[in-house]
Amino acid sequence: MFSVPNKYQFIILIILSFAIHCLASNFSIGFYNQDEHFQILSPVEFLLGINDNLSEEIWEFSDEFKIRPWFQSYIYFYIIKTLQLFKFENPFIWIFTIKFLFSFLGVFVLILFYLNFKNRLFIDNNFNRIFILLFCFYPFFHSRTSSENLGMTFFLIGILIFDYILKLKRNNKQFYYELLAGIFFGLAIITRYQILIFIFAIYLWIIIYSLNYKNIKSLIVIGFNIIFVLILGLVFDSFGYQELNITYYNYFYTNFISGMLDNFGRDPWWFYFLEIPKSFFPPLGLLFVISFIYLVYKKYNNLIVFISLFYFLIFIFIGHKELRFLFPLLFFSPFFICAFLDSFIEYKLIKFMKTLIFFFNFVFLIIFSLIPATEQVSLYKYIYKNKNNLSNIYYEEDNPYFVAGLNPKLYTNYLPKIKQINNYNNDEYFHLITRNQSKAKSLLNTKCVKSYSVYPDFIYINPNWKKHKFNWFFYNCSRQK
Repeated sequence: MFSVPNKYQFIILIILSFAIHCLASNFSIGFYNQDEHFQILSPVEFLLGINDNLSEEIWEFSDEFKIRPWFQSYIYFYIIKTLQLFKFENPFIWIFTIKFLFSFLGVFVLILFYLNFKNRLFIDNNFNRIFILLFCFYPFFHSRTSSENLGMTFFLIGILIFDYILKLKRNNKQFYYELLAGIFFGLAIITRYQILIFIFAIYLWIIIYSLNYKNIKSLIVIGFNIIFVLILGLVFDSFGYQELNITYYNYFYTNFISGMLDNFGRDPWWFYFLEIPKSFFPPLGLLFVISFIYLVYKKYNNLIVFISLFYFLIFIFIGHKELRFLFPLLFFSPFFICAFLDSFIEYKLIKFMKTLIFFFNFVFLIIFSLIPATEQVSLYKYIYKNKNNLSNIYYEEDNPYFVAGLNPKLYTNYLPKIKQINNYNNDEYFHLITRNQSKAKSLLNTKCVKSYSVYPDFIYINPNWKKHKFNWFFYNCSRQK
């Protein structure tokens, strides 16, 4: 099914990719978007018995809406319960384990996807191997507890099996491959509903470019298995909501019929053409947009290009837009960039471009694998590590135990209580959490020593950064007599 390039070089790249993913699982803690926690991990808090107010705090789980799936949350819940059997009660170990396991799975699927589509989308050469397997987006993406990450992993497994089915001649095991493809496509949908767009595009591609009796039969068998998994998803949802719940209908009605999605803002159709170059690892994002447009023109009938185009067009015409909605599509970005560059490989400028690509990719790979995705969660980890030695903890203006007005209890439930500081505090020894370094120095009759900050002081070599509140500081303070 797969042919492997230069064995030793490929093994080194795989080891490097796994190592960087492991680093990202540990250091890229927290969440890129609040939905990554409050729609996935907050239900885990409920299942663990540390959040009894889920339906009151998060509107998507309220009795009026009930639009979020529970399948992914149950996976994480059972992983945590397994860890608890072995006496692991540290929430940061829980989350690291979850991230590590699914990063490992993500890299494994990435390697299979590379081996399957090399020489069909791109040339199998050194640059392409290194750029794809060490692409800066993957460690960051795979270390997320997001539905985009896990849903895309399931989908990629499904499409690898489906692509193998397309290449099969008569085979008495074909039914089992169809069964597996349907199961993984279904798992992808109940994890991330929008993956349905990719799967619908696969059906459309078959109808347009590869319609025959064998493929129609495969689509029917796969379709029945998708439906079976969708029903299974409703079972998980009904257990989560503690009553029968048709989550798919609720999601569609709330967002597209009643118009809830528009309450989060509407953007013009061309939004992503500007947002990707600006926010997706510039200038790599711009190169992806150029590559995508080129491949749509040159290779529109390729399965991966076709389903990517269909996915992109659907999201262009959905009013509310966010870059993370395209994360499943952006998974293909290094493949498309390589395919584009291969088309002009004889030009000298391409060698210079590849040098720049290597440079920017390396910089982003290091940065986004080592910095926290959410600064507060990095602060939580420090507090948890030292909680037995901490008491009388105060915060200044912003309560660090809240993110966007919500409390990530999977972490904060295991941390010491904190109170807002005031001028009448009489504690002889106390600790101060602040985003303003000068605050600790301004406390009258108090000596404060910084013991922790999310980012080191050298980042303030740029004076403008001092004006922005993105860092958190932890001070040990004592009253002067």
